[in-house]
Amino acid sequence: MPTLSRKALEILKNYGYPGNVRELENIIERGIVLAGGGVIEPEHLPDDIMHYDVSTFRSESGKLPTLKELEVDYIREVLKETEGNKTHAASIMGIARLSLLRKIKRFGLGGDSSDESLTDTSD
Repeated sequence: MPTLSRKALEILKNYGYPGNVRELENIIERGIVLAGGGVIEPEHLPDDIMHYDVSTFRSESGKLPTLKELEVDYIREVLKETEGNKTHAASIMGIARLSLLRKIKRFGLGGDSSDESLTDTSD
C-alpha cells in the first residue's frame, strides 16, 4: 500500500494547489507511479511544488497582502480566465455561484455602476 514520507507530506501540506483537489489527486497518482507503489518521497513529487512558499504571495515591496486582498485578486484572476463567466468561475473556486455573486458585490468587483441581482442566473 502506498504511503507518504513525512517530508513529502510537509511539502504537500505547504503547497497552495492552484488547480484545486484535481491537482492534488494528480500529484498523488504521479507519486504512486514513480514510487512503484511504495513510500512517496520528495523526489517523486513535481519540481514546481518543491519550492513553493509564502514569498510567492509577497508584493514587489515585500509586504504580505491581507487575506481580503488575496481573495479579491484571486476572484479577479479567475473571472478574467473565465472571461467573466460567473458560473464557471464559481466552479473553479469551489464555491456556489451565489457566494461568488455576494463576494463580487461585497468587494465592489462588478465592473460597472449597476449591481448584478443576486438571483440573476445569466452570465
